[in-house]
Order: sequence, then structure tokens, then C-alpha cells
Amino acid sequence: MLGVPFKYVTGYRSSVTARLAVQRGEIHLHSESTPAFLGLVEPTLLKTGVVMAPYYDPFYDGDTFRPASGMENSSILPFPEFYRSVKGTLPSGKLWDAYRANLAVDGAMLRTVAMPPGVPQAAVDALRAALARLNDDKDYAAEAMKSIQFVPRYQTSADINARVRKAMTVPDDLRLFVLDYMKRGGK
Repeated sequence: MLGVPFKYVTGYRSSVTARLAVQRGEIHLHSESTPAFLGLVEPTLLKTGVVMAPYYDPFYDGDTFRPASGMENSSILPFPEFYRSVKGTLPSGKLWDAYRANLAVDGAMLRTVAMPPGVPQAAVDALRAALARLNDDKDYAAEAMKSIQFVPRYQTSADINARVRKAMTVPDDLRLFVLDYMKRGGK
């Protein structure tokens, strides 16, 4: 979307090895999860000038963007705003559609708690209530910050199944576009 020439390099089996590859100059871009960025990259690589963070991927539910958890007060721009700062307009086109679909699927699957069909509604309600309480538990938040450098939030609304299914529905033409794009090596 930005028009930056690239060569996609595979073979790094973990973020640790890819992060080391960035440090060694073998690769020039690697995406981290927000907790890994906040807990590892920001304090050791970003603040020391080893890497720069041009943007982050915001949360996208298929309709609306919002800051990724932990990035609410960051000086790093979410990708749509970074794109606007570079190109002067918001992104559009098939690559933009593919980016948004990827974010929606990723967001829908993040920290998914699933139960098998036929589970009694009382069990579903009890689990939803427990997760909702966890979202507001200060002791849990403190422990999460200490151990993983961010506080997970769980979506618990009664319409969560419909929202996840909507986010996971990618139009056939977009799936075909992405498959073709990958076959062509991003060209």
C-alpha cells in the first residue's frame, strides 16, 4: 500500500529469531504482538535506537478502528493515520480491504474462549460473567502487567458469536485477490 519495495523472507520460526534477524540486519521489518512490543522491543530496542516503530496495527472489529490495548497514549501512529501522514489520504483499494479483513479476523480470534455446541446456557452465562469480572479486577490487571506487560480484555457480550462470525466472513473475491497476491510474491 505504501509503495515500498520489499522481498518477503520466510523461515523465522519465532519472534525471537526474527527479532534477532532485525538486530543483525538480515531483515528490515518484523511485526510483534503488542505485549512483546511493550515488554521487549520498546525498552530494549526502540528506546536505544536499534529499531524504529513507524506504526502499529489498531484493533478493528470489521466496522470500527480503535487503539490496540496498551497503545492508547502512544506517540506511535496507528497504520491508517501513518498512511495518511505519508500519502496525504486514507488508504483504499484491494490491499486496504485485505488489511482490514486480516485485522478483523485476527481481532475476532484473539483470546477466544470457545465452548462446544449444546453447552447449557447457565454455563455460558457463568463464564461470560466471570470474564466480565476479570476485565475489571484490579489484582488481575496488576499481575498481568507484571507478567505480560499488558492487561487482556475479553469481549463478553451476548452477541459475540454473531460479531465473530461477521469478522471471519471474507468475501470470495477478496480471498482470491489475496491468494493471487501471495502467488505473485506481493507484486
